[in-house]
Amino acid sequence: MGKSTKSKLLIWQWNSRGLISNKSELQIKIQNSKIKPDILCIQETFLTADSKHIPNIKGYSVREFLNRENGQKGGGLAIFINDLLPNTTFGENSHSQKDPKVSSSQNP
Repeated sequence: MGKSTKSKLLIWQWNSRGLISNKSELQIKIQNSKIKPDILCIQETFLTADSKHIPNIKGYSVREFLNRENGQKGGGLAIFINDLLPNTTFGENSHSQKDPKVSSSQNP
């Protein structure tokens, strides 16, 4: 397989104000975008330790999410990486605000 000719990394940041309830808005923005983002940094997910699952975003894999503390208003962070972007994750899935993971990508 040849080397990627892509020279720039496109990162989107989005305040979801609730990822579960507003996921379709994000999917429409991605679908309508001429250039798909490589990384999605989503804050205010409102996910908690009691959340049953992290919403699936077509074409992306979750690499980290930080839950908000139970009883806390707002909060929560999720990082999704495009499935076409080679990457490696270092660390364990702690999903707490104390032990985030680090991801690395080559040839963005």
